[in-house]
Amino acid sequence: MLEKGFADASCKDVFEKQLRQLEEKWSRLHDNGLYFHDWFKNHKSGKFINGVINPVRQRAGLGCPPERFTTNRSEKTNSLLQEFASQDYGKKKVGRGEYRLREKFQYLEKLPNDWSKMREEQRLVSFWSASLNINIILFIKLLYITLCIQP
Repeated sequence: MLEKGFADASCKDVFEKQLRQLEEKWSRLHDNGLYFHDWFKNHKSGKFINGVINPVRQRAGLGCPPERFTTNRSEKTNSLLQEFASQDYGKKKVGRGEYRLREKFQYLEKLPNDWSKMREEQRLVSFWSASLNINIILFIKLLYITLCIQP
């Protein structure tokens, strides 16, 4: 269920009345509630009045009454663009350079799309486990060569 808020104010006076009514509520909710109310009134209310309330959104062609104000649509669009870009990058770039992993090391490969979805600590674990695997293999080879050369 949607509750009406500042964005649904029908004019500047209604918005200012709603803001005045919230002064006491915000003061009760938090020790700095009154400070926040004053800050919001002095720094943000003008932006709401000039860019968010109902009449402004109606003039912007968002309907009468205007559609509910959310950022969901733009966030979803951004998410889809990022997903497309990372998949497109992965399809076009992997395996296109002059170097290739040998078949026995291909299990270490991470596609750019997979890499971009990993958290920093996951990347570090992936990198170090790959490095350790390669170092172990090199160590075993050196040990084998050393043992074979010695009389």
